[in-house]
Amino acid sequence: MIQSVGDTLARGTDPQESQDAAAAVGVRLSTLKVAVLELVALKKIAGSVGNQRYKKWQPLYGWPRAAEDTPRKRMGELASMGFLRVTRMVKGPNGKREAEYEITQYGRDYLKSVTG
Repeated sequence: MIQSVGDTLARGTDPQESQDAAAAVGVRLSTLKVAVLELVALKKIAGSVGNQRYKKWQPLYGWPRAAEDTPRKRMGELASMGFLRVTRMVKGPNGKREAEYEITQYGRDYLKSVTG
C-alpha cells in the first residue's frame, strides 16, 4: 500500500531530497493506466476479462490502443501502486489462477481528479 504520493516516484533508498521532490511532483499516470482505472472502476474485474473488455470498449471510449495483454499488466502495476487492490484469485480462461481487482478509494480520488 502507498504510504504517500511520493512513494510511487522515489525508492526508499533514494536520498531524502529525491523523496521530497517526488512527493511534491505527485503522481501522473499514463493515459492507458487512467483508462484501465476507468475500466476497473465500473466493476471488479479479473485480468483476462479486463483484456477482453478493454479491447471491446477501447474505440467507444477513445482509450489508447494497447497490446492484447497490456490491460492486465497495467492492473498489476496499479495494484502495486495502491490504485487497485486484489480482491481474490479466480480461475482464468486458460485454467490458471489470476487476480481479480477492484479500485481503491485512492484510485477513485485520483480518477476524479483527472477526469472531473
